[in-house]
Amino acid sequence: MNSVPFTVLIADDESAIRNGLREIIPWGDYNAVVIDAAADGLSALASIRRNRPDLVIMDIKMPGMDGLEVIRQAREEGILSRFLILSGYDDFNLAQKAIRYGVKAYFLKPLKMQEFEDELRNQIAGLMAERNMRGSDAVMTSILKTSRLFLLNQLIANDLHSQEDLDRRAGMLGLQIDPEQPCVCAVAIPLSTGGGRPALLRGRGLPGGHPAARGGELQPGHARLGLRAVPSAGGCVRLQRDLRADAASRHHGGRCVRQAHRGHRDPEHG
Repeated sequence: MNSVPFTVLIADDESAIRNGLREIIPWGDYNAVVIDAAADGLSALASIRRNRPDLVIMDIKMPGMDGLEVIRQAREEGILSRFLILSGYDDFNLAQKAIRYGVKAYFLKPLKMQEFEDELRNQIAGLMAERNMRGSDAVMTSILKTSRLFLLNQLIANDLHSQEDLDRRAGMLGLQIDPEQPCVCAVAIPLSTGGGRPALLRGRGLPGGHPAARGGELQPGHARLGLRAVPSAGGCVRLQRDLRADAASRHHGGRCVRQAHRGHRDPEHG
């Protein structure tokens, strides 16, 4: 079982049902906890908005606002709680509305506890699957972000074997790099470390320990990276490189560096 319990709200105007469900069902066995109970529709909706429970057990006929209206408003507000309906009315129209609002199950009073607990078990299993899926998605998103940064750092360092290698890996990572369109990478480097000494360029894919900027000029050795120095706010110099297709990038990037080193402005890049 997951260590974080699922949250449950019980909404019914009959205190015997509210208290009975809270006390009789072994919620801990389902990795769940009842966080609130409401005796009318308005209180139920307020609790749903406030607590965003994983599961709501809802009576249809309640004072102030009926259960289906509570569910309708919650759905309109984007609340994704799962709903189980309790009703003393065997009404086909009510059941149809409940299905339209995404209600998971519809139970008639008096409750058959075994049937109710079987459905409760199914809903908790569904919630667990959703939680595990969200966790997997978060891990994959983190891996994708790290992989994209690694590829872009390799581009900055001219550490790719071929255009085919770039196209293949960019495609796998969902990146679109059009050889006909400019793609500029900018790195902000402080001009000094605080003691008047030149800042050092330290970053993945770039040669750590190389002087990065002195007085807004690139140092020898950075020409091969295709970088150009651009003054920036806050006492920084931006190192920019055009990352278009290999041949154009080498030619264009080298010209940018030479002009920046002489203190001229590149007409294309400003």
